[in-house]
Amino acid sequence: MLQPDSLKALEQFYQWQNNAEIFQSPVYIRGLLFAVCASPDIPMPEQWFPWVVKTGGEINSQQVDKVANILMQLLKEQLQAMRDNKINLPADCHFNPKPESNDNLTSWMQGLVVGHGLLEKVWQEAWQAMMNAEPEASEQFSKRLTRCLKMFTTFADTDMAAKQAQERNTEDFEQKLPILAKSLSSTLQEYVKLSGELVDFLPQQFDTFQKNMPGH
Repeated sequence: MLQPDSLKALEQFYQWQNNAEIFQSPVYIRGLLFAVCASPDIPMPEQWFPWVVKTGGEINSQQVDKVANILMQLLKEQLQAMRDNKINLPADCHFNPKPESNDNLTSWMQGLVVGHGLLEKVWQEAWQAMMNAEPEASEQFSKRLTRCLKMFTTFADTDMAAKQAQERNTEDFEQKLPILAKSLSSTLQEYVKLSGELVDFLPQQFDTFQKNMPGH
């Protein structure tokens, strides 16, 4: 569980000087960090730090030092929450039937979806290792992961999802959204569980995990 002080530090950093013009929103960053922490092989900070900067954004050394400390603390807390199996949709990102009230949910899911996309090669390589070792299990795994990602992309852009549903002649899609939203936390839990299943096929994961932890 992310601590209030850490979340506040990220918000304050975002509001400092012109940081809002340079960095992705705090909620987006939190979703991105979830994807980083859930990766079967957690990337080193120098790989994912640039992902929190908007395209074309330029940052100075002072900003780098400040945001690095905040992000590493949030990473540590998110990893601990996953270890403790405290995996839930953030309280400030719950679905609201009023579309204009879902900005936080949309931003968080966009961060997660983009983060997964940037780490897709890691997932693919781990899945390939599983497929080589356990072909039958890998097929079922792929279906489970696809269901998770479909759920995430739906809430990352509900307008696009509604349009696609209409093209498929799916009825009452928007009416079904509140029901779907109730399973978001369990879907996040499934996503992390799937990553854990892949870790067994990546023996170097524990070393990488340790290196990413503050203090190592």
